[in-house]
Amino acid sequence: MRGLVLSCVFILLSLVGYVLFSNIILVHKIENEEIHFEVVAQIDSVIDGDTVSVQILEVLAGVDPAAHISKNSIEHVRFGGGIDAPETWTDPPENGAFEAKQFLENLLPPNTIVYLDLNDAQSGEQGPYRDHYGRLIAVIYIENDNHWINVNAELLRWGMEHIPGNNWLEYIGLPSEWDPLQWLEEEYPYVSGRW
Repeated sequence: MRGLVLSCVFILLSLVGYVLFSNIILVHKIENEEIHFEVVAQIDSVIDGDTVSVQILEVLAGVDPAAHISKNSIEHVRFGGGIDAPETWTDPPENGAFEAKQFLENLLPPNTIVYLDLNDAQSGEQGPYRDHYGRLIAVIYIENDNHWINVNAELLRWGMEHIPGNNWLEYIGLPSEWDPLQWLEEEYPYVSGRW
């Protein structure tokens, strides 16, 4: 009997947790209709100045199943919009590579909840929204003090100010649903400018 009661309590708590988490997502969608996202994830680590590793928490309706994005999986996410940070893997590393990585590590510490707007214009051999390495291409949003921040735009602005010798928009010609030049406009609302 005790086992049955414990099982019922566990199921009830699981359902309450699911409902609460689902409602949080719905509130974000309703109160902040100006941003668009298809995936909710959690930062696992920052790989370099334009790529992060995330654990998928929720895949919203409408995501192409051919992308094979599944809950609890680990994915590498490359910043969309043509952004290219200096490389850490070259010998020697490119100027500003570790500074760009550090900037992202400060903005996206492990376990940060992020909202991914997948690049609908990107499709490769490994599926929709992916590049030729299999990474998801996305704009990454975070919520900070009831304000949405486009992390791609934040990195682009910071990089152009602090490491102007890098071609931050080297891949602007790749298929993309975003125009990163809009992210640089003075009135663009989804940046903090705290750097």
